[in-house]
Amino acid sequence: MEQEKNILSFPYSYKSIISGENINYGAFKIKHQKKLIELYEEIEDKETNADEMSFVELVEKMCLDLIDIAPNRLFYSDFEYLIFLIRTKSYGEKIQYIKTIKNPVTNEFEQIPLIFNINTDIKIKGEQGLREKSVPMVNGDILIISPLYYKEYMEIYKTNKIHKNQINFDIIFNSMRKVIKKDNEAIEFSDFNSKSEYFENLEIEDFKNIKIAFSDFPRIDVVKEDEITTDGGTKIKIKTNFGDMTTSFFVLS
Repeated sequence: MEQEKNILSFPYSYKSIISGENINYGAFKIKHQKKLIELYEEIEDKETNADEMSFVELVEKMCLDLIDIAPNRLFYSDFEYLIFLIRTKSYGEKIQYIKTIKNPVTNEFEQIPLIFNINTDIKIKGEQGLREKSVPMVNGDILIISPLYYKEYMEIYKTNKIHKNQINFDIIFNSMRKVIKKDNEAIEFSDFNSKSEYFENLEIEDFKNIKIAFSDFPRIDVVKEDEITTDGGTKIKIKTNFGDMTTSFFVLS
């Protein structure tokens, strides 16, 4: 009976770009659409601009019960990918949206209609299947880092809505799992204090090296570049990201 419920609730399957594990997921139902309308109305009532951060929180509220895996086992990069897959199964692969740009000649704002195609405009960056990296430190230690889980990433987003410059530091901080000392002693970072003490004493060069190493982990790239012609005939290139698609992402277009 439980297996039958699983098939009905989560009929689609996705292979993790990090672990290779099969993750089952479902499509939007009427209850999700009703909740979505309520959330949009709440945003409008508060006169809040939906930026990239609020979008991530929005889809978290809408999509988490459509993914058949415990949050502590779900990598954030997989969660991002699954957001798009759920959208595809629910409404189709094309997202029609409006991008507001400033004409470089007239200095006036124009609204440009664009289309994002989930099947063609998403690419995977980094090395698929990479779950752990060893990073040499200036003092001879070897630091072991890994991709962030969904819960870790969401905590970073929610904590740094205002102080967005802190995000890079928190991503690196949370990716640290253990350190192997020069005498081969392995120290697991078992709590916040032990990790924080080690992190605070890193050299600037160490931080840069960890950041470079972290970029090797697989993730999706959702940035799309279009070349458009303005009303005045000027050709310009514009980029699209999560925030640009917020109001159209889960709307039938």
